[in-house]
Order: sequence, then structure tokens, then C-alpha cells
Amino acid sequence: NVRPLDDANTSRLLATGAIAVGLAKRMITDLVRYTANRSTVGPSGQRDHLLLGIQHIQCDVVDLVVRLYTYIAGWERVMNTFCDPQTIPSREHEAQLMGVVHNLRELVREAASFINKVPRGHAMLLNSRVAEANAFLSYSQFGIDSSALIRQVGVDSILSNVGTTHWGWRITNSLKGMGVIKRLIQNPLFSPHLSDMGRHLIFFGHKHYTLKQKLSSSRRLQERYGYEHVWYDWNAFKHRDLAACGEAFCEMFFIDTLMQETTRCLDLRGRRLLRDMNWTYSLSCMHHSNWLLVREQLLSARRIRIVNDHYDNLCTLIAPQCLNLVASLRVPEPFLSPLSSPLQHYYSIPGTFVSGGDAVEVAKMKDDTKEDQEKIVEDEEDFDMLHGLDKK
Repeated sequence: NVRPLDDANTSRLLATGAIAVGLAKRMITDLVRYTANRSTVGPSGQRDHLLLGIQHIQCDVVDLVVRLYTYIAGWERVMNTFCDPQTIPSREHEAQLMGVVHNLRELVREAASFINKVPRGHAMLLNSRVAEANAFLSYSQFGIDSSALIRQVGVDSILSNVGTTHWGWRITNSLKGMGVIKRLIQNPLFSPHLSDMGRHLIFFGHKHYTLKQKLSSSRRLQERYGYEHVWYDWNAFKHRDLAACGEAFCEMFFIDTLMQETTRCLDLRGRRLLRDMNWTYSLSCMHHSNWLLVREQLLSARRIRIVNDHYDNLCTLIAPQCLNLVASLRVPEPFLSPLSSPLQHYYSIPGTFVSGGDAVEVAKMKDDTKEDQEKIVEDEEDFDMLHGLDKK
């Protein structure tokens, strides 16, 4: 039952994960500092409302920060396994490594997408981060597209039977339709203590077990007609389920990892923060896969709405901690973008007509000829390249 990864493939996965962790730290630190120090027009009609206070931006930023901490915890766990000479990695460890690397790459991709959406007008932040992210994602791709790793995790969890292997999953999964049993053993909507986070772990265990059993049964049926039918079954008809199975395996792994980190934490405030981050990550996974949860009858449409409300509320509670969370990553200042620091006055001058977002209007010349253009002399007192026209 032991099949260590090829040395070259293992080294590539570990190197890719290490680069992704460093790049994700830099990008998300820049994003949090940028959104926490830039203002936009708020309910008062004045430019005094922080970008981080806008709900849809706040949810995206908090989700990136929570997932970064979650993936770092998972990364350290798999690193301890693969770097320990006394441990022989199993197939489950291989699936965990591939899942962590996939999620780290997707985190970098989503952070780059967020930069494109929000601070797009600031070329320094855009070019310095998105160019790095695009180059990294291009050179570190595994397989034919970005989902190749997570699909391989789904394949390994089915063919190697890893993840939900205990016989108890079969019993509890058969009782999931009974409301009383669901409320007692897998209701993910309780306000969790550490012990109650086990409800979330059970919930995602049912998600993984349901998909694994469905794909496994379908494969056994298609094997009667030959390999071609098996290939089309997983790559054409159930390609979404295969990727979702790999994602469910990773979600179980990350929730279990955060529970272990919470258990080892001795500081009460740190335990509460880890618990809330675990809760937020769990609700984020439900929020992004609600189509699957409704289809598999794991949650009803009414509970999906409750999940979305809980998710928004938790993001609002964790948002004030984002600056402290990224500061604890200890990214050196020279590695961060200058535009992510508190430099509001660079593009908004109090007491003048120049403020963030105002367009600079340059008067046209009366005689737009070549000779007139050659005689132009720039007056530094009248025009400032950074702030625009100087009104005197």
C-alpha cells in the first residue's frame, strides 16, 4: 500500500508549493494593506469609506487571508511528512501533497484576479504582482490545465480508497436523510467550539464519501464496456464530480489540520482566532460549492441561504484582524509594493481640488504645430506629474 512519488515529481511539487507560499504571502499582504488604506465614496457621500469596508470586497479579502493561513498549515503538515527520513509517504500523503499544491496555485491565481478587479488603475501594484503570478502559474503547471492536480487527487482517492475509508462513513451516510440524525451528527450551522468543528469535518466527509461512491459505482459499470467508456465517463460526463471529489478530500484535510493546530495552541485568543478561521474556511467551501450541496441533498436551499448569511457575518468579524494577520506573516518591507503602504496623500491632497480618482484635464494648445511643440518648456510649478495641475 506504499507507492512513494517519483523523486523528480516530488521535488517539483515541493518546490512549487514553497514558491507559491512565498508569492501568496506577498500578494495577499499587499492586497490587505491596499484595501485597508484606500478610501472610496461611502454612505455619507464623502470619500471616507475604506475599500475593506465594502462587503463584496471584504468577503474576498477575508477569504484570501483565511485560506492562506489554512493552506500554510496544511503545507507545513505535508512538509513534515515528506521531509522526515523516517516516514515513508503513503498514497494518502501523496494525495495531500498534490491537493495542497493545487490549492496554493489557485490561491495565487485568485489573488492576481483580485488585483485585476480592484486596484487595477495602479500600474505598480498591477505589474509587479500579476506579472509574477502569471509567470509562476505558467511555469509550474501540472498536466493539461490548472485542474489536473485536483482531478488526480480525486482519482487517487477513489482508486486507492483514501480519505473516507472507515466503515462508519457508510453507516452515517445512509442515515443522512433523517433530519434528527443530521441535526445531531452533521449539522454545520452550530456556532462552533473546537469540539463542534467536528461537525464540519463530518459534513465534508459525507460530501467526499457521496462523490467517491457515485464515481466508483459508475466506473465499475462502465468497465464492462471497455476502457473507452471509462475514460468518457470521468472526463466527459462526470468531470465536475471528479474535481469536486478531490476538493472534498482536500477540505477534510485542511479542516482536520486546523483542528490539530487549535488543539496545540495554548493561547486562548489564538485558539478562538483559529477556530473562527476554521469556521470561515468551512463556510467558504460551502458557499463556493452550494450547487453541489443542493444537488446531492447535503443542504437544502434554505440552509444555503443561512450559510451565506453566516459567511458574510463572519467575514465582517474577521476583517478588522486582517492587518494583524498579514503583519504576522513577517514579509520584509522591501518585498512589498510601495502602493500597499499607507500613502493616501500621494493621490489625494487635502484642501485642494485634487483627490483620488479625479481626472487631470490638460489645456490644448492654440497652435498645434511642430514648431510650437518644439518651443514647449515645462514649468514645474504649474504642473506636477504626480498630482496633476496646481491650482493657484
